[in-house]
Amino acid sequence: MLTGCGKVLENYVRREFGVKVRSIELNVSQRCSGMVVSAADIDEAVQAGSFGVASALAGETGKMVGFERRGTNVYKNHCILVDVNEVCNKEKTFPTQWITGGGCDISPDFLAYARPLIHGEVTRPMEDGLPKYLSR
Repeated sequence: MLTGCGKVLENYVRREFGVKVRSIELNVSQRCSGMVVSAADIDEAVQAGSFGVASALAGETGKMVGFERRGTNVYKNHCILVDVNEVCNKEKTFPTQWITGGGCDISPDFLAYARPLIHGEVTRPMEDGLPKYLSR
């Protein structure tokens, strides 16, 4: 909802104080951080990478790896190939039934959908204060 605030503040500080300023959108760092990866993330990254390489070696092109979710009580998925023209530059909206009536919270149905995606803790190996390669 507040996207772009960083740029507004950056420009204000630059203009008012005449100093070099750079804003950073925290959402990018949060989405890319290996420090918050779940065991499910690592498993699915390996699954997608293996499937993608096998598909490329089999001659597939112009496609990307996607996951098709199976099961309702137990989270299961399998890899599929999707034509990039069917997904690139398209928006998949958040289902309105996953937003509570007041519009300020998420529903239990969304939590049931999302929790398996963040399941599993990972030991994060560190060396000299820096994270090392992540694996399970």
